[in-house]
Amino acid sequence: MTTMKTRLCLAVFCAFFCLGARAAIMEIPLADIAKKGKAFKSVTVVPGVDRAGNALFLDGETLFVGAGSTVYRFDVREPRNPKLLAECRIKGKCRQITGGKGYVYVASRETGLWVLDARQPDSLSLLTRYDPVELATGLDLAGDVLFVSLRQNGVEFVDVTDPAHPQHITLIKTSESQSNCYQDGWLYSGDWGRGEITVIDAHDCAQLHVAHICKLQGNGDGVRKQGQLLFAATGHHGRNNGRSTEENYGNGHGLEIFDCSDPTQPERLSRIDFPKLYMRGSDYWTPRPSGDGKTVFVADTFNGLYAIDCSDPRKPAILGRIILPDKSLPVPKTSDKKYLETPAPGRPVTSVAVGKGVVYFTAQNLGLAVAVCKRARPERIDKGSVPLNPGFRDPYDTPVDSHFTAWRPEARGQVRSVAVMGDRLAVACGEAGFYLLEEGADGRLVPCYHRAGFAGDVRVRDGRIYVAEGLDGLGVYGPARSGRAALGQGTPGLKELSHYRVRGPGGEKLCLWVWTPNSRHVVATDRTSGYYVLDNSIFPEFRLYFIFNGGCPGWDRYLPSEAASNGLWPFSVANQGYRWIDLSMGDPPYVSTIDRNNRPSLTNGVTNYRNGLFLGSFPGELRFIDPERAFSGERWPGVKGDFAGIPAWDGGSRVALTARIAREVRLVDMSDERHPVVLWKESVASNPDLAVFWKGRLVVPCGYQGLLLEK
Repeated sequence: MTTMKTRLCLAVFCAFFCLGARAAIMEIPLADIAKKGKAFKSVTVVPGVDRAGNALFLDGETLFVGAGSTVYRFDVREPRNPKLLAECRIKGKCRQITGGKGYVYVASRETGLWVLDARQPDSLSLLTRYDPVELATGLDLAGDVLFVSLRQNGVEFVDVTDPAHPQHITLIKTSESQSNCYQDGWLYSGDWGRGEITVIDAHDCAQLHVAHICKLQGNGDGVRKQGQLLFAATGHHGRNNGRSTEENYGNGHGLEIFDCSDPTQPERLSRIDFPKLYMRGSDYWTPRPSGDGKTVFVADTFNGLYAIDCSDPRKPAILGRIILPDKSLPVPKTSDKKYLETPAPGRPVTSVAVGKGVVYFTAQNLGLAVAVCKRARPERIDKGSVPLNPGFRDPYDTPVDSHFTAWRPEARGQVRSVAVMGDRLAVACGEAGFYLLEEGADGRLVPCYHRAGFAGDVRVRDGRIYVAEGLDGLGVYGPARSGRAALGQGTPGLKELSHYRVRGPGGEKLCLWVWTPNSRHVVATDRTSGYYVLDNSIFPEFRLYFIFNGGCPGWDRYLPSEAASNGLWPFSVANQGYRWIDLSMGDPPYVSTIDRNNRPSLTNGVTNYRNGLFLGSFPGELRFIDPERAFSGERWPGVKGDFAGIPAWDGGSRVALTARIAREVRLVDMSDERHPVVLWKESVASNPDLAVFWKGRLVVPCGYQGLLLEK
């Protein structure tokens, strides 16, 4: 039973956080946070760190901490008493951190990759933002090559020879990369959903290939290599073990150890299981070995922090466990009644780094903590030989038998978005800027205007071009002078009509996507903090009057280009259902609850369609959505077939489907809506996004492959 003294200590501990004290570290009573074992002698919390602790990177005697939107730099020459040297904010949430040669790289999922300058010993400053192919989750670095885990799109290889100007090398597809680690020519990707480790031969950037796939016995994530041993942390549900779904429910938490003496044929040595638990919201797991190779520390989020004795890697054993009680957490989803015999789930432990005699860890609703542990030794990080040819660039060729020809910007960049502007195309090319294209004499696309700077998305309405310009906000452009000739070759091009810095809770936001659902509204988003609805009726001014949230950890376009005539605008909330935004009503607009009878997947979307309907894609199905029956709760009528991707309608009888993750484009004949026909399906070299139709031809923005124009 908890003593009065212990309760008093807990009360002081809670008060410490409520007051946001910054004066000194504070010890937490070990009896209240450790279930068993004597591995950890004491735990202290470091003040001054955002309580949304999430990422750690220990570089010698410097500790970098990612918490919320802030990266902190600590001097840890006194391991038990970190001293704050500097901090730097990014526009996004810190997910993972790595670094080298005086630079720090921060993965921030939806808002991309951030590069910080840490060359001066007591400073930290923002250098640049890099636009990765998709969600930046995991990171590792070897020489001048940065490896960025991109969830369902695999691992992106990035040349950071010049950290101020990172350059895309190529992309290696895996099932769902959350984290990765590199050693001596081999890259190991922890793949989440399928529970796998993908081993990539990374000796030469010009000759990369997948060498092997290891099956894990839980959802995969964190991987770490030390010597010949590979440590993989898993979570959520058990898998690849021959057990029933019921037995595996919540039973995937643990640590697996592989012998990688031959990286092409890793040998599983052992697995140790952690308590059965299924809770969402912080679902990733991180292993970090001590430098002597005898102990591995594992952050298992809601299950806490573990110390594992790996002296004999074939017989690992739990030495100790730290858990941070939180009675406000919901009852975990688990069918195992024995769960009640273990400590209640605590604040999720999100990252871990091993120092001299201490283990640093971050946790949600806590920040940064230091656990004293005599078994802790700094990691031995030896990358071995680094990848050759970091200057290689994947050509992303379009084959001669393709349905398309490809146009690419002069500078290397991803073609992210395209919009029709009369007889021209407005194209957002990521870091290669914004272009206007027209049809040349030979039928190919040629540029008639270019604007440098980042362009992540583009829309055209009422003669105006709306461009999502990342750090620079929302730009609105129009002809430099009246008349059609103003946009022709050799003319002054466009002029800026307005510019808006997207602001909301927490300050200024990135502008990465934009919609113009009607003449009154413009919607912008940074893909992570919500959708910002702007009043466009007072143009050239804008007024922010509403923010709505939704979506999931994906990338596809979840909203159609235009609202219905009655003002309703459907939001395809991936893996959950449909939500309706009513743009005809008041200030703010009405946003419905989620209709879970019509549940799309991560890769689906919705488009405007004939007769005022919308057409939504679902796994293997297209459904017809009547906005007049938006709130009926019915399952919408549809047709099944080989359908995958975000739909786009040509205004007649054709619908295109672009599947970013599968890298496929389909063209569907909808003349007979009861029996749609897939006219053709083509695999593409890069990631296709929302298509448009122009002059009767399909146009697809396709990342580094360029802008694809139907022949």
